Amino acid sequence: QEIKEICAFLTGPLPDANLGIAVHVTPPPFENWRLIGAIDNDTVSGVFRVKWTEDDAVATAIQVGISIEPRESIAYQAQNHAGAEFMEVGRKVAENLFNYMSSFNTASTTELIQVPASIFNKWMERFEEKCRHDPFFWMKS
Repeated sequence: QEIKEICAFLTGPLPDANLGIAVHVTPPPFENWRLIGAIDNDTVSGVFRVKWTEDDAVATAIQVGISIEPRESIAYQAQNHAGAEFMEVGRKVAENLFNYMSSFNTASTTELIQVPASIFNKWMERFEEKCRHDPFFWMKS
């Protein structure tokens, strides 16, 4: 089974209100840690969604790491993580569009792709339909 969510909670208050606990995960080979969420004295528990990439094999084990850090440091990490995640989304969507357009190519050269004028409407309909069935399908392609 795939691990989709991880729950973390405090059993008592942190000694300093400026501290928080960052929750990280990594699949085998346990090298690339990813921030999935944080808790602190204001938010004493959380259920964090784990998004595995296509490079992650179906893990039979994962490692969960926690670190006690200043809340500002955790916020900075979360902002950087979100930026990288949006970059990955853009790359995957563009890759999906390129592959779809390339499937219509009739030219003998790879430098020029000739496609029907309605290609973007068709691609968008197809993309939306796939998203309805699996919102993260593009992460798997």
